[in-house]
Amino acid sequence: AIDNAQGKLDDAETAINNLPEGSAKDDLLGELATEQEKLDGINVPESDQAALDAAQAALDEAKAAVEAAQTALDNANADNTITHNEVAILEAIRDDAQAKLDAAEGAIASLPEGSAKADLQAELEALENITVPPVSEDYLEALAAVKSAEDAYAAAHQAQENALLDGIITPEEVEFLNNARDEAEALKEAAQEKVGALNEGAAQDGLQGRLDALENIGEAVVTGEYADAVEAVEAAEAKYAAADAKLAAAQEDSTITPEEVIALEVARDLANATKGAAQEKVDLLPDSDLKDGLQDRLDALDPITVPPVTPSYADALAAVEAAEEAYVNAEAALADAQEDSTITPEEVTLLEGALLVAEAAKAAAQGKVNGLPTGDAKNGLQGRLDMLEFEVPPVSDDYTDAVDALNAAKDAIDAAEQALEDAIADGKVEQSEIDALNDAITNAQGKLNDAKDAINALPEGSAKGALVTEAGT
Repeated sequence: AIDNAQGKLDDAETAINNLPEGSAKDDLLGELATEQEKLDGINVPESDQAALDAAQAALDEAKAAVEAAQTALDNANADNTITHNEVAILEAIRDDAQAKLDAAEGAIASLPEGSAKADLQAELEALENITVPPVSEDYLEALAAVKSAEDAYAAAHQAQENALLDGIITPEEVEFLNNARDEAEALKEAAQEKVGALNEGAAQDGLQGRLDALENIGEAVVTGEYADAVEAVEAAEAKYAAADAKLAAAQEDSTITPEEVIALEVARDLANATKGAAQEKVDLLPDSDLKDGLQDRLDALDPITVPPVTPSYADALAAVEAAEEAYVNAEAALADAQEDSTITPEEVTLLEGALLVAEAAKAAAQGKVNGLPTGDAKNGLQGRLDMLEFEVPPVSDDYTDAVDALNAAKDAIDAAEQALEDAIADGKVEQSEIDALNDAITNAQGKLNDAKDAINALPEGSAKGALVTEAGT
């Protein structure tokens, strides 16, 4: 425009210069000079195209960055789960977009006012940077659960490695290790529930992969030879404790019986044998603190000293046994007497004598038992004495009846014999004497028959045999 105006002014000047001199020409030259001044007063500004292009480029970069940020946000939200990594990435993308927005804003702000600047500013203001969402709460919970499971699994594996350093796993270590395993598996199950509740997608897959990578924890078991050694040591300790308990119980009443001596000797020998078996198993273990510990436990086992039978108890026992023998003899005599189911007066006398001997022995034993200290030993002997009882049976009634009948027959026979002596005493026998003698004989025969019947009714045996013989005479 300036060049065209200058050309026009040059053409006008040429035309004016061609005019004849005069006021008209002067007026035109004055007017031409005025217009030339106006044209010269126009300053052509420098071009703004480069700045405009730069602003447009900055705006385009901002648009692309915002679009990329939005795309990243949409992708992160695709599974409705926001992870820590996604938050970090989105924050980086957001910050990059914001930097580009700020750069575009600065470039546009530096443009001269005008419609071009206004259009660019409007486009810039239409761009909205993303808002980075926080990590999803359910993902946070699932992630924390996975981390807890990972830590528990790592700790459980490390504990097993530590336990195996000495080549022996003890029952205490087994309990600890299996508890750690159970806790780790429980945490894994809890984490699996939370991971399974997440929406399907990369976030869930990532946590699931971490759970799947957890190496199974084997069940810990006590090392075989150590378990055998521990069991053997415990058995020895139990036997020694049992022996100690038996000794304490035996000494509780300050009396040691023969039975207690035998029981204590058996307990002592059994404890020693069990200790010997345990020692063999401990000797097979590799050298370690655990082996030393078991050896110390065995070394601490001292055998009991079996005391002898208490003399006063031995005396009392002998007396009780003598009394028991006396009662056994009395019972044997009673059995002999009862063999024919008939007790005679002679047998009663014999049994009463046996009872006197037995009671005397019992009384002697009772005195010795009374002298013992109170306790099970004394009570045992007293119980044996209390069981000693014997009763002398009376003469059998049927035997008494038979004897009485036989005696009555004897008396009747004696009376008949006396009647005969009386009848012939004066050298003559009268009819009345004959009649009296016959009556006496008849009565005696009746009594003898009654006696025989009573004797025959007795059970077979020596008592009956003696009466049969006596009756036959």
